Amino acid sequence: REESVALGVGTYSSAMSACVRAEEWEHSLELFRDLEGARVRLDDVAYGALMSAFEAGRQWRHAIESLVAIRRNSLNANSIIISAAISACEQQWQWSLALLAEARRDAIP
Repeated sequence: REESVALGVGTYSSAMSACVRAEEWEHSLELFRDLEGARVRLDDVAYGALMSAFEAGRQWRHAIESLVAIRRNSLNANSIIISAAISACEQQWQWSLALLAEARRDAIP
């Protein structure tokens, strides 16, 4: 596992995106967890790929939890991450509206 993480966050993010395109959001989450376990610095690209997986899988709870983790890790969610989170919350429209209001308030780029 140590060797595979040495490939870098960008390589993992690309693999996560490929999983999303193949409609395998669970595999994308697994790859992300591998990165977390390796204690590498996760960036907005990795979180964006993860959020896209949650969007594709309509996993609104995971999306909200990831936004909390982004803040906990002192990262800023960009408009791509927020948009994917809003889409993941499609079945829970109240969360979508709350995320949109928060993005407006925080002036997310």
